[in-house]
Amino acid sequence: GSAEHPTLPLGELLAVLESRGAAAKAVLHLDGLALLDADPAALARLAGLASMVKEAGALLGVLEPESLDMGPVAEAARSMAAGPVRVDVDVVKGLDGGLDAQRLERELVGALASRGIAVSPRAASAVKAYVTDDVVVVGLVMAVYRRSVLRLSSRSKPYRHSGELNPVMSRALVNLARTREGS
Repeated sequence: GSAEHPTLPLGELLAVLESRGAAAKAVLHLDGLALLDADPAALARLAGLASMVKEAGALLGVLEPESLDMGPVAEAARSMAAGPVRVDVDVVKGLDGGLDAQRLERELVGALASRGIAVSPRAASAVKAYVTDDVVVVGLVMAVYRRSVLRLSSRSKPYRHSGELNPVMSRALVNLARTREGS
């Protein structure tokens, strides 16, 4: 979801993937996070075209906060991660039931380390836990998108019109139109 609309980021991402011929299906849509059934490499490559996507990666597991069994997540990470990883936790929407971000990070680090995965805060690869809508989603981050060009303030332009769309929304609307490359 986003501040503009709860389904706009997902709709934009699906439109980008469709317009580039990549098959994708939304499996689960949570506040601030969407899980897609798609080729992870294509998703990581194409998701950067969407104005509202911050990261893309491969799913390692979806957990209930009350019963954090990190074993299957760590096994999935062992089969996907090449080299050391850092562990990040992003609380998108609330932590309940005595779960805190530090405990979640400690448990994830412990499970990864116990399976022989080197964990370092300076590693280039990241295993990230997202907490939202009463679930913990853990994934291997495959791409991070910087939006410096889209964040240009309209105040820095020589003119400004009150009806002008911000750059992020403008790009989202172009993507929703499903324009093909070279159009």
